[in-house]
Amino acid sequence: MSEGGRRVLVVVAKQYEVAAVCKETAGTGPETAVGPYCAQTALTAVAELAVVAGGVGPAAAAAATATMLALRGPFDFVVSAGIGGVFPDRGVDLARIVVADSIVAADLGLHHDEGFMSGERMGWAPASFTPDPAFVEQAVAAGAAPGLTLSVSGMTGTDERGRELASVYPTALAEAMEGAAVASTAIAWGVPFGEVRAISNHVGRFDQSTWTKQEALAALSEFVAAVF
Repeated sequence: MSEGGRRVLVVVAKQYEVAAVCKETAGTGPETAVGPYCAQTALTAVAELAVVAGGVGPAAAAAATATMLALRGPFDFVVSAGIGGVFPDRGVDLARIVVADSIVAADLGLHHDEGFMSGERMGWAPASFTPDPAFVEQAVAAGAAPGLTLSVSGMTGTDERGRELASVYPTALAEAMEGAAVASTAIAWGVPFGEVRAISNHVGRFDQSTWTKQEALAALSEFVAAVF
């Protein structure tokens, strides 16, 4: 790491995403235990990355982010990363990188007879989050597609559910599960944040035979090397 380099916390869900984040970096340090988690250090020319597989879903991601900030901080930046799905007909190919310019906790709200009312419309705690604009700009310069990402508690597995989300959030670009939780935790700690997703599938009917998971992970490795 160069003198004065940033310390960046990268929160992913699964260990294979840790491997992808670290793959193209300048070097990696030993894995270390941080509370119940195992963190991998990766060095780039300008940053030290602490990469942790926090588990799948918002609760796991929030807990891992808070634990890392408390026990391994301070950090200059927090990013939620990993694979995700893209909504069809949004002009984004599989294995492309998406950077969130807005993040919404998409299923936080009220389901009632007339449909779904978002948490923000209900007057609850903020359910949408704005990532660091400078990071979004840097990611776009590296080839990422910017747009709204939806954080959901359960992955979309039917075309009907995909259409429902698209109707409630017509500008949504991608779906993942942890971004809003990482964002809300970073905000609580006063740390700038972002979210990037390597697109492995389309949002809709679950069919892993159509996924491009390995290609997406390779794209994530290249993105990390280019941006961090």
